[in-house]
This record gives sequence, C-alpha cells and structure tokens, in this order.
Amino acid sequence: MAITYHAGRRIQGLSTDVVATPTFEDDFTSDNWDDNTSSVVGVNTSNERFEFVAEAPDAANDSSVYDLGVSNISDISWILRWEVTYTGHVAGNGANHAFGLTATGKNSSSMTSDDGIMFCWGEPNTNTQSKMGVLALNGTSPGATGTFPNSSSRIETHLTDDTKYYCTLSRDSPTSSTFTIKTGSHDGTALSGFPLTNTADTVSGITGLRYIKFLNRSANTNRTGSSTGYIENLQFYNGTANKPTDVQVGSRFEETDTRKIYYRDDISFKELDGADAVNYRKDTWYEQLTGETP
Repeated sequence: MAITYHAGRRIQGLSTDVVATPTFEDDFTSDNWDDNTSSVVGVNTSNERFEFVAEAPDAANDSSVYDLGVSNISDISWILRWEVTYTGHVAGNGANHAFGLTATGKNSSSMTSDDGIMFCWGEPNTNTQSKMGVLALNGTSPGATGTFPNSSSRIETHLTDDTKYYCTLSRDSPTSSTFTIKTGSHDGTALSGFPLTNTADTVSGITGLRYIKFLNRSANTNRTGSSTGYIENLQFYNGTANKPTDVQVGSRFEETDTRKIYYRDDISFKELDGADAVNYRKDTWYEQLTGETP
C-alpha cells in the first residue's frame, strides 16, 4: 500500500511504508561480516546470501556481526528489513536464535549482558510451532532465564520450510519497537498476530547500538535441535521512520495495519515521565497516547 494524502492534513499508510533511502543495504555479493563461528553462520558469496544453522548442542557462541559504526544508529527510530527462508528444522530447543541490532560484537554470546533490540525465535521441543517476538535487552542477556526469547512479547506461529518471508524490525520511538512477518513482499500479508509490539521488555533506555547481529543460543550440551535457513536483501534505515517528512506541522498519520495515530509537531516534547521525555516531538512524529489530545 502506498502512502496516501487526504483532506484535513490526514495521511494514511502501512507501518512498513518506507519513504527514505536505506542507510545500509547488503545483497551478500561480498562478505563484510565478522564471524565468531567455524562454518554454521555467515555470508556465502557464491549463493549471495547469509546462511545459518541455529543449533546449540556444543554450547558454542555462533554469531556474526556487521559493524555500522559508533553513534551511527538512532536511539529514537530505525527500521531493519530482510527476507528469510527456513530450509529445515530438527525438533528441540537448541534451535533458538536472534537477529537485530546490539551494542556488542561477535564475542558477546546469548549468555552475556548486552543492549539490543532483536527478532527472536524460540524453538520448542516439537517443530510444529515456534515462539517469535521482540527481544529487548537493556543490560540483560537473551538466555538469562533459560528461555530464549526471554520475553513475553512473543507469539506462537508456524513458518513453512522453503518459503520466503519478509521481516521488518523497527524502533518506533524511544519507548517502543515492532516486529512484523509478511508473505509475498514487504507490502504483502502479515501473518496472524503480527505486527507484534514489545509489551513486557521495554526498549526504554536502550542506547549505543552499533552492530547488526545474528546470534545462536549458546547453552548446555544437552540442548538438541536445529533450524537451518538463509537471509537475503538486508536493508537498514536509520533515524528516518516510516512517515513522510515534507508535510505540515499538525499533520496526522494513520497506520492502517496497526491502528496507531501519529502527529507531526514542532515543540520539544509532549510530556515528562520524571526527568525523561517520553513522547518526543521536535520537528518529528509522535504517537498519540491513550486519552490524550494533540
């Protein structure tokens, strides 16, 4: 769905209608990623894709990162898009893995405290359903409680092998993030239950993100199971959310898939939560909170 403009400064579009140019994109024709693995995670330039085998029976830290650089990721808004195809599963919770943005590089395992916002996959003991969600790390580790994802912001769903899915992970504000899986294209049909917004693990206070990171669960050797697949056509949009910028102050943006409403304003902030501004506005978009008026 394209962004549409209506009378009364009303604008409509999907949460994934991106109008900016990607800050970074990778078609994996070359390998600029830094791997902490022997062979199970990383770029395959021959196939032009990022390939992974998510498994944890050896308790190893299998991860790979792309360094976007210091202070190059907004603490307010960004979008990470990719295409993923799973090619096989072996039942068991060793298949758990995550993909997104983190503050630390390849040597930080799933049992290490970190800051990050990631898509996470929690494989159960059967491969018919998988727990997926938004993983928000604010000085915590993905596997801290023995469950990965360590978040109740998740949904049980089933992804069909050898089917391409279109994923979008976004930081929508200093306090919220969203993850969506669609079929057909990034403008296609969302799977049931998506988009999924973090509800338990808040992204408030998560700063200093630097790396795009794929991370397997490093765990005890009694873990079993695996998920095999590959990622293609990665895009990262920094600091420019999914709303047009060349519009009048007071414009209203309606996300037709999430039913969220945003307004464009020119004052510094909407309100304070203690000493923290929770709804930034300065020449940008802010979400209308429950019960408030513009």
